Amino acid sequence: MGMQAEVLAMSKRGDGSHRVLKMEYQGKPVVVKCYGLKGSRLQALSRQFGSRLLLGKSTYTARGRSATERAVLELWRREGFAAPRVLAIPELAGAGQPCLAMEFVPGELMSKLIRSADEPLARKKDLVARFAETAGLRHARALEMREPGLIFKHPTFSHIIVSGERLVHFDFEQALTHTSGIERYIRHEIAGFLHALPRADQALFFELFTAFSMSYPDRQRLDLVIRELQRFGTVPLALWLEPFGWLFLRFKRYEKMARLARSFAVAPPAGTTTQG
Repeated sequence: MGMQAEVLAMSKRGDGSHRVLKMEYQGKPVVVKCYGLKGSRLQALSRQFGSRLLLGKSTYTARGRSATERAVLELWRREGFAAPRVLAIPELAGAGQPCLAMEFVPGELMSKLIRSADEPLARKKDLVARFAETAGLRHARALEMREPGLIFKHPTFSHIIVSGERLVHFDFEQALTHTSGIERYIRHEIAGFLHALPRADQALFFELFTAFSMSYPDRQRLDLVIRELQRFGTVPLALWLEPFGWLFLRFKRYEKMARLARSFAVAPPAGTTTQG
């Protein structure tokens, strides 16, 4: 491409060509994500067909992940949810692999802030509360549109940048696709973000969980998430996985979350209830 770049992230799996770069283009910083093979070709083939058919995940090819990320970024921005803007850089056509240019968003990862000993508890609770409120609006829109692309496939606060007053979501190279599974996908996302709260500090976990539950607008859905966490330590991504729920509890992270979920009740948020 003939442009100097700073490597922000690089996958050590697969062919080593998957990376995220920061560079300057026309006097402004931009982020360029180049998509490569992540894992062996056999793993890619397995994920391409198994995950797509059984769990409703988007294509796993490098070109497919690039197209998915572009489409989801544009969807989120079109629906009013903060995500980086896709940019046109003609020079990327000669990169030799699929690449996507996005605006550079300054800020800190939300995961870093809610784990930092230097951040006041009040700010951590405010961030989690604002996220929960916005997530509820996004979930309602996903159901209204029958659009699974508005739901995080891999929910983690490491994919949210706190940029001033904005919570900017990124990393959408895979998406969920089954329109019939949207309600379960939503619960799976909520469970993922509850997993992402700092569980090593139980007092902090309960403070942040309370902030989430007080701000998330759908009490009935959140109650159901808690019951599923109590049973499985997660929300299985597909209904057919539930009979195998005991297998989830063989994993330490799920077993710990199940114990945590059995020890608390959902705080009463203001808002609507899920129908059906």
